[in-house]
Amino acid sequence: MLKPKENYDYFQYWTEEIYKTKWAYGRRKRKGVANLREYINLLNTHIRKKYTNVLEVGCGWGLWIKDYPFCGIDINLQRLNIAKKHKCTVIRGDLTQLPFKDKSFEASYSIQVLMHIPPTHIKKALRELIRVTQKKIFHIEVYSTKKRRLAKHCFNHNWKRLYRNLGINLIYFKRLTNYKNQVCVMFDLK
Repeated sequence: MLKPKENYDYFQYWTEEIYKTKWAYGRRKRKGVANLREYINLLNTHIRKKYTNVLEVGCGWGLWIKDYPFCGIDINLQRLNIAKKHKCTVIRGDLTQLPFKDKSFEASYSIQVLMHIPPTHIKKALRELIRVTQKKIFHIEVYSTKKRRLAKHCFNHNWKRLYRNLGINLIYFKRLTNYKNQVCVMFDLK
């Protein structure tokens, strides 16, 4: 089992260390476009067609928000500079301390972001996401069914238990068809 570094600081890791590798700049080829199509279909169905005031957490290069008037937040300045070229509204910030007022967005979503938050910070991150969202939260995450972690910067979270402990009933919990180790989670806020 891979163990995180001693005193793992995800903020420092995602702002500096990971950008020393080619992978971080998006130079690696993606396996199959099918899973991206599934992401896009899910986003279109549940978020893009229904809401106009939306927050993307971990927006990176602005891939998912570039054609929409949504707001994106990411902790890496290099990625945000690329996202700004897409004419996106982007802000630098940390998911555990979102710089927005309560209920600022109708909906919020993330794609493969929350799996990078360590177990010591995940509840705080989810509470912040719930705090700034009015109606719906949607995310797609990778998990491992084995007793090993996916990578040194990825963590397995029991989404059902986490949300149940926060008093949230999931309305949609589905394993994605094209990637057996990915799950789509969605719930409504009242």
